[in-house]
Amino acid sequence: MITSKQVQDACRGPITYSKIKILMEQVGSRATTKKNLGDILEAFKEIGPLHTQLEEHLQDDEELLDDMMTLADIKLEVNTITGMVQEHLDERASGSNSCSKSQSSSMRSRSPPVIQQENADCQDEFDKQDEENREADEQRSQQAAQLSELSRQKRTPQEQTNEAERQSAVTSKKRDVS
Repeated sequence: MITSKQVQDACRGPITYSKIKILMEQVGSRATTKKNLGDILEAFKEIGPLHTQLEEHLQDDEELLDDMMTLADIKLEVNTITGMVQEHLDERASGSNSCSKSQSSSMRSRSPPVIQQENADCQDEFDKQDEENREADEQRSQQAAQLSELSRQKRTPQEQTNEAERQSAVTSKKRDVS
């Protein structure tokens, strides 16, 4: 685990985003980075001539100084969260591509019958998902048809008469055109 002294040593001199990023990369895992985020933020706030110069320059405008410090904190937190999200997405992608990976690895190391079996297994998996999607689409279509039928049945007699007149007018226009 990285110590507070190591954080301070790494941040000597002008504080730059690249120094913080390098420090975070050296730390290793995101869990460790999260544990050390307080030290990193503290070092970012307390150490470095750039911070001191900025503070002296903006000492009359504390609101702006507070806003800048808040932005620096947010930027570090966003970068940390972005890294965590990217790791999560990478894990999900590697999990969903397991079928493709098993196909490619089996092509290099196994005999043709085994490859065909794995391809068949993957195809079965894809077919099953496709069938589930078709069934869901069919259910939605049936529900839409039922709702349409219900709305047609709930029309008042006056609305039904108007609909019938409109339909007959459309049919008579079609006959006139023919």
